[in-house]
Amino acid sequence: MTLEPGDVVQLKSGGPLMTVVAVEKGEVRCIWHSQSAEALCSALIPAAALDHIDLADDEDLDEEEED
Repeated sequence: MTLEPGDVVQLKSGGPLMTVVAVEKGEVRCIWHSQSAEALCSALIPAAALDHIDLADDEDLDEEEED
């Protein structure tokens, strides 16, 4: 899996959706909004710990639920 800035990811173990801002030697710099802290958070996470989230698939599910 190749990640690029702007991709949406999530930890394989779950958690908030995060946005990739940089990829650095097998690690991915991500940002996300923490509702509990009401702040923008950032972390450098190993790429192996992340799943790419395809938001287009989620939009299709939302449309099916509305029918």
